[in-house]
Amino acid sequence: MSKKVLRSIALITMIVLAFSVSAAAIGFKPSVDIKKGPDYVTPDGFQYEVIITPIGEADNQTDERVQEGLKHLKNVYEDLKDKNITDIVDKAALEKASGTKAENLKVSDMFDLWTNSPEAIALTFKEILADGEKFAALYRDYNGNWKILNATVDGINVNVDGLTSGTVVFLTAEKGSSTPDTGDLHANDSWIWIAVAGIAVVGVAVLAVCLVRSKKQENN
Repeated sequence: MSKKVLRSIALITMIVLAFSVSAAAIGFKPSVDIKKGPDYVTPDGFQYEVIITPIGEADNQTDERVQEGLKHLKNVYEDLKDKNITDIVDKAALEKASGTKAENLKVSDMFDLWTNSPEAIALTFKEILADGEKFAALYRDYNGNWKILNATVDGINVNVDGLTSGTVVFLTAEKGSSTPDTGDLHANDSWIWIAVAGIAVVGVAVLAVCLVRSKKQENN
C-alpha cells in the first residue's frame, strides 16, 4: 500500500476520532480543590451525624470514621480527570435532571459525605449557586456505583435527597447555557449527521482514487 493511501487512512482516522471525542468531557471549575465544604441544613428533627469533607481538605481530615471514604474521594477525583460524563451516568438522564446539555456542566463541588443515619437523608445546601445556574448532583457509593441524585433548586440553594455515605459531585452550568434536545433527532441537529456522512463519502472517495492510482503505478 502506498504512502499516499496510508496518509489518507490516517487523516480519515483523525477526523473520526475528532468526532468521537465527546464535548461532554468533565471539566472542573478552578476552585474545586481549594473550596471549603458547602454549608447545609438538616431536616427538622434530624438526630444523626453528618460529616462533609471536600476534596481540598481531604488530607487534613483526621476523623477515623471518614478515612475509608476519603480514599474513595481521592480516587474518584483523579479518575474523573480522564472521564466523560457519559462514562459515568446516562447522558439523557443527566440533561433532563440539569436542564442543560451535558457538555455545559462542570464540577463545582466534590466531597465525601459520611453519616450514621441508617436510611438515606435529605440536605439543603446553602448558597451554592449563582442566580440562574443549572445544577445536577451525582453520587458514587463505595462500591463504585454512580447515580444521579434527586435535586430541587430554590434560587441559590439546593435540596438534595437520597444521600448516604459516599462521594458527592455537584455539577453546575452558567445561566443561559443551552438546553438539551428532547428527541432523538431534530431539524436543528440533522446537519451534524449530514456533515459526518459527507466526510465519510469524501474519505471513501479519496481512498478509492489513491488505491486506483497506486495500482496503476505498480502496473507501470
